[in-house]
Order: sequence, then structure tokens, then C-alpha cells
Amino acid sequence: MSLLFHAVLMSFLAWMSKTGAPMWTKWSLALGAPLISGALNGVILGNLSYGLNMGATVMLVYIGVTVIGGTVASDVMLGGYLGVTMSMIAGVEPAVGITVASTLGLLGTLISPVEKTLNTIWVAQARRYAAKGDTRGIGFMNVVAPLLWGFLIYFIPGFILIYFGSGTLDQILNAAPMWVTKALAAVGHLLPALGLAMLMNLLYSGKLAAFFIIGFGASVYLGLGVTPIAIFGVALAMLHYFYTGKDDDGSPVPAAEEKKTGLIRLEKSDLNKSWLLWICFGQQCYNFEIMQGVGFCHAMTPIIRRLYPDNAEKRREALERHLVYYNTENNFGAAIAGIAASMEEELAGGAEISSAAINSIKAALMGPLAGIGDTVTQSLVKTVFLGIACDMALNGSAFGPIFFIIAMSAYALILSNRAFYLGYYSGKTSILRLLSGGRMKQVTEAMSGLGLMVLGGLVASSIAVSTPLTITAGETCVVLQDVLNAVLPGMLPLIAFLLIYRLVNKGVKPVRIILIIFAAGVIGSLLGILA
Repeated sequence: MSLLFHAVLMSFLAWMSKTGAPMWTKWSLALGAPLISGALNGVILGNLSYGLNMGATVMLVYIGVTVIGGTVASDVMLGGYLGVTMSMIAGVEPAVGITVASTLGLLGTLISPVEKTLNTIWVAQARRYAAKGDTRGIGFMNVVAPLLWGFLIYFIPGFILIYFGSGTLDQILNAAPMWVTKALAAVGHLLPALGLAMLMNLLYSGKLAAFFIIGFGASVYLGLGVTPIAIFGVALAMLHYFYTGKDDDGSPVPAAEEKKTGLIRLEKSDLNKSWLLWICFGQQCYNFEIMQGVGFCHAMTPIIRRLYPDNAEKRREALERHLVYYNTENNFGAAIAGIAASMEEELAGGAEISSAAINSIKAALMGPLAGIGDTVTQSLVKTVFLGIACDMALNGSAFGPIFFIIAMSAYALILSNRAFYLGYYSGKTSILRLLSGGRMKQVTEAMSGLGLMVLGGLVASSIAVSTPLTITAGETCVVLQDVLNAVLPGMLPLIAFLLIYRLVNKGVKPVRIILIIFAAGVIGSLLGILA
């Protein structure tokens, strides 16, 4: 395959995963970019095992990255699709590829704010369409228009970097002295500890520390991979949920039942369209002015068209009602879209509901559901699935990336669909009851335990820190690494992880930590302390 086609394909994937892909696929295509990119590049270059190894190794640096409120510490997509591609074309080892991907990931944090700023232009145009009651215009501004900025700031720079930069990177690395390559490899061995430490900072609580210890011990002493550790972790998480948590107030969440509304009724097809628009394009026109407001308004357009087919003024009022600030997690937040659809239906049927009441419910729920959703989806579910997928990939299984795509897609589609219909049929009462009771806390805590157990296994198996030091006394030569392994297998990876976790926990910025890791890796390599 020609370099031209290779550059076009990977730049297109970067553009789509960042901007154009349906939201439910972004959980895998964007947040799992290094893993997926590595496999695809391996197929293109005719060396799948190399691609799986590169992708999984780089992925571990980003496994703890979460997107909270649209803010990221490092751009997984740029590091994954561009950094991994350039590294593999240059033919470097995975440890060196980590440094390339991490550098591009940091640069990517400068691009995302530019995109959100430019998207505010489409908000102004969307308001003009809303003033006309034009639901199709809202859809165009939400789905199609943002693709322009994505093309300009992701596809074009990505193509230039891959097409022209890969050869330059190859020349630079080939011309570099051996000590430079070794130093970069030492840095690459340390960098996965940052991603894992960021994850630890999200999951850890003192009473769950045993889960981490069990996961670490199962890896270093029993030789278990992440997949069996995750399976045992599920069992232990279930035991923790059923036997250590406290029940909530005991009042059940109302079951979904047939709604009885006014004269105007929503069809199942309207609700399905609304849910699909939300889970596919809720965050397409993400911007600093009203965040997901355009996406939420777009999701309401099937509802508005059904309720006000011949009343342009009512459509205008409804569109303007929803074209306001809105920001939440997409999967759990689908419940709010269901509640809004239910309230719009009641309003059209003659109920005394004001625009302020509808938006007050949205504002009251979006924060709590975002907190739960970001924690469960990104810190727990994504981590467990990625841990299993990376373990498969590092063991040479091409099913690892496929498993991650299928698992995350199924999770996003099933959960968001059930949340949407729970909101529509049961309304705000059941959501508030779920949030205020102890049930959600129990689930989150049990899943945190599972995540910590997987994390322990990853620390032991994925941080390749070792020392080449030997101690000579007379005719006796002692290899220091063998001594450390006799005391505690995986001691150096664990120490590196805990030191970096302490920095993360103290609030040190990721960029500064990366600089510290670079310095430690280079100095340690030059002194012969780290390999």
C-alpha cells in the first residue's frame, strides 16, 4: 500500500473519530485510538504482531485518560492515530513509539479548544434556524457543519505529519546515537505508569486497596493475565456489592409502563429517532458557548416535528427552549432526553408546564448524571474492557481491538437506550430516587474494586521497568534485578507506579510529570540504572 493512501486513510480515521463518528463509536474509536490504530497499521504494513504490540503498549499510557467536561490532559486520538502510525512507518520499537505518541498527544490538547471555539459559529446559525422553526437546519448545523473544522484542524495536519513526517522521523532516529535510542526506550518503559497512576487517582479509596493488591499478586505470583484477573474481579465485586453495601430506602424504581398523556401522542419511532440522534450526534457540535446544546436540540427535533407538524410558532418556541447550555455524559444522560421528550408531550397535550420547568429539570440532572456517567463509563467500564483488550493484543491476539470496539459499542447503545426509556416512562421521580438512594453508590464502589484489581494486574505486567546493574564482589557477580525479583517480583514497576501516583495525587500537572519521567528515564539510562 502506498504511503499516500496510508496517510489519507489514517488521517481520515483521526478526523472521523474526533469529529464525524457517531458518539457511541467514539468510546472505542477515539478513547481506544492507539490500540485500534496499531492493529490497522499492522495489517497495512504486513506485520500484525508488531502493530498489536505497538498499539497495546501505547494504549497503556492513555488508559487513565478521561474526558471530563470536554477537557483532556492529553489527546488520545492524535497520539493514537498519528503518533502510532508515524512510529510504525519509521519502524521503531514500541517503547520509543510511546515517546512519539505522547508528544503528539500533548500537542493535541492545543487543538481541541480551537475546535470548540470555531463551533460557536454554528451555534449562531442554529439560532437563526430555530427562530424559523426549521428542524432540518438545526440538524445540518449539528451534524454536517462541524465536519468542516474537523477537516481543517485534524485531517490536513494529520496527513502532512504522516506523509512528510514519518520519513523524517525515520531519518532522525537512524542518525541518532545508540544512547539516544536507549534513553527514549527507558522513558517509554516508564510512561505507562502515568496512565495507570491517573486511573488509580480516580478509583482508589482506602477500603478498596485489597482489590489492587490481589490483582498485582495474581499477576506476579500466579502469572495470571488481565482477562482471568478481570473475571475473578467481577466475582469479588459482586460479593462486595451484596455483602458490604447498605441498601437504599427500599422503594423500587417504577417499572416502565404505558404512558397516558394528552391528545397528542408520540410514536415509538419518534422516540427511537430522538434517542439515536442523541447517542449518535449529541456531542457533534461541541462548543464553548452552549456545549452540547445544539446536539440536545437536534435530538428533540423528531419529538417537536411530531407534536407540532403544522405549527411553525410552536416549533420555534420548542427549538429555542432546548437551544441552551447543556452538558452531561452521553449514556446515563440519555435519561434526561427521555424526560424532556415526556414533558414536551405533556406540554403539547395541554399540561401546565413552562419552558423554565423543562430546562430546570435538565439543569438539575445533567451534573449528577455526568458525575456518575463519567466515573462508571470512563474510569471503570472502559478501563476493564481496555485492560482485557490490551492483554489480548500483547499476547498476539487480533481479537483484542475487535473485542474493545464491540464491548464499548454494546455498552453505550444498550445503556443509553434503557436510560432514555426509563426517563420517558418513569420520569424525573425515578431518576432522583436512584441518585439519592445508596444503590448507585454501591454499584460504583463495587465496580471501582473491579477496576483496581485489573489495575493491579496491569501495573505488574505493563510497566517494563528493570535495571541492568550488577554488583561484583571478587569472583561473584550479582544481578541486582534477580535480587529484587526474589524479594518481590515486579518491585521496580510497582515503585515507579507509586512514585508517579503520588505526583498525580498531589495535583502535579500531567505535562510536568511527563517532563519528570523524561528526565528520570534519560538520566537513569545514561547512568546505567534503568533499561
